Amino acid sequence: MRLARLIAGPFYSPRLSHAGFRVLVEADEGKLRATVIKTTQDSYPMSTPAFTQVDPAPWPSGYGNVIATVDVPIEELAERHGLALFSGSDNLDAYRAAAVRLRSGRRLGLVRHDGDPAPGTELHADAGDDVLDALREFLDAFDLSADDLLWVRDDVPQDHLRPAEKTAEA
Repeated sequence: MRLARLIAGPFYSPRLSHAGFRVLVEADEGKLRATVIKTTQDSYPMSTPAFTQVDPAPWPSGYGNVIATVDVPIEELAERHGLALFSGSDNLDAYRAAAVRLRSGRRLGLVRHDGDPAPGTELHADAGDDVLDALREFLDAFDLSADDLLWVRDDVPQDHLRPAEKTAEA
């Protein structure tokens, strides 16, 4: 898979990247070249075929909902995928978050409230979005499975999130 990404063009390496920096890896005439890019909270260079990090913006329908809780800390998701977290606050608490646009154009938010005693990262989607499709696309884009979810909205059939082999075994 990594070879295919190199052949397809440049990509940002989350494994080589650290807070405040991103590493762009490119193949040039059979040689690899890595470029270190300094970033700021307002600079989101991360882009993969599956998603692009974007600036936070109002939801298309006017509001969003929590659709699931992922059993991965937001800092780990940021490190794995080269996301830059931003800070904010709402009527609940201060939080750290990242906004992404998936391949389909669907926008999602990853949020962790500072005072939340429960583990995990909240996954937010537009209130007008198809929750099951949003969740499936998120899991694919972030290389996660239904087993990586701590909580999912009641209106999402959990068996529809598992690969066909696992559903047949259950």
